[in-house]
Amino acid sequence: MRRLLTLLALTAISVMFAVSGSGRTVRAETPVFGDSVNVSNNVGISQDPSIAVSGSIVHVVWRDNTPGNGEILYARSVDNGETFGTPINLSNSTNSSRLPSVVAIGETVYVVWIEDTPDFYQVSYVKSTNNGDTFTSQVNVSGESDDLNAWAPML
Repeated sequence: MRRLLTLLALTAISVMFAVSGSGRTVRAETPVFGDSVNVSNNVGISQDPSIAVSGSIVHVVWRDNTPGNGEILYARSVDNGETFGTPINLSNSTNSSRLPSVVAIGETVYVVWIEDTPDFYQVSYVKSTNNGDTFTSQVNVSGESDDLNAWAPML
């Protein structure tokens, strides 16, 4: 059975997720989606979501201001998007973090984003080798030079 996964950012407040997987369609090209799940599930503004799927595990990252500034949060579902775990803060920064991107290959999950330092933008990176159970410490992969302003990293 073919499953269509979609990630929605509604009104720039919450990150929502819905699945079409029962094969139900209104017309051949119009899937019917199930109930949406609030992945971010917080009081802050959640935006810029990115999604990756590996097997039955759905990985979602987004920018969120709930911690007090723009942080990169991560949540995962181990049941094809039916439920999501509690979000964790990947950036843990005093700077503003933005524009995350995630990719999953097997059990390895890669996440990059922009870190807005006082002098320039830099690309930060973390990796998990156990389906998002734990992540490495944040690494600056773009260097530290005001001659280099990194923007919008993609995986």
